[in-house]
Amino acid sequence: MRVYPTASYQSWISENDADEYFEYRLKSDEWHGANKDAALVMAFNDLNQMINLSVNLSEDETPLAVLKAAQCEQALHLLKTEFDSRQVDSFSMGGDLFVKLDSKREPQIAVRAVMILSDYILMRTIERTR
Repeated sequence: MRVYPTASYQSWISENDADEYFEYRLKSDEWHGANKDAALVMAFNDLNQMINLSVNLSEDETPLAVLKAAQCEQALHLLKTEFDSRQVDSFSMGGDLFVKLDSKREPQIAVRAVMILSDYILMRTIERTR
C-alpha cells in the first residue's frame, strides 16, 4: 500500500498509524485480525469516489489528520457491514402490483466519516435564474 505523500498514493494513513487510531477506539474489534491494507485502500477509494471533497494537500496539510480519521472510520464501517450484498427495496408481482419492503440498509459511507469530513465536503448546487 502506497501512503501519502508517495506518488500515486492509495491511502492517507499507514497501517501502523491506523492501529494507533483504533487502539483507543471503542467497538473496533473488527479491525484487529482483518486485512487492514485492503480495508484502508477500499476506504480511501470510497471517500474519493463517493464524496466531493475540497482538499488540496499540496497547498495545506492541515486537513491530513481529518482525512486519516475519516479513512479509519470508513475502513471500520466496511469491515462491519455487508457492503457487497445487494439488498432489494421492492419487487414486482406482475402487472401493477409492487411490493415495497421495509429495508434498513447501512449507508455506504460511515456516518462518523461524513461528520469528520463535514468542513471539507462540497455540496452540489443548482443555480436558477428567471
